[in-house]
Amino acid sequence: MNIATALNKKYIRYTVVMLTSLCVNNPVHIDAYILNSELDAEDFAKIRNALSNYDISVIPVNISSERFDDKLPKDDQWSIEMYYRLLMGEVIPESVERILYLDVDLIINKSIEAFYNVDF
Repeated sequence: MNIATALNKKYIRYTVVMLTSLCVNNPVHIDAYILNSELDAEDFAKIRNALSNYDISVIPVNISSERFDDKLPKDDQWSIEMYYRLLMGEVIPESVERILYLDVDLIINKSIEAFYNVDF
C-alpha cells in the first residue's frame, strides 16, 4: 500500500499517530511518502523509530518551498505544505502505480484496503 502525506516539523507527532493507526488497522506493507521541505535526518529517525514495530517504509520526498512561497496564500493555520499534494504526480516515483494521500490529522480506525483498491 502506498501512502503520501505532507507535513512540516510541527506535525511530526500527528503524522506518527496517523501512520500508527494506519499500520495497526492495515497489516500489510506500507510505503509512506513524506512530502516536506524542512524535515531533517533526525526528524525521519524519530518517525522511523516510532513506527519500528510495523511493516512500513518511511520515504522522504523533499520539495523546495520556493515553488509555492510567493504564489499561493498561507498563514499560521494553513502552511505551504498543504499544497505539496498538488505535486504528487511530479515527485512520486513513476514506478508507483497507485497512491493514497492522507492528511496527518486522521485516525484510521479500520482497514482501508477496499477503499485503497477501488477501481478508478
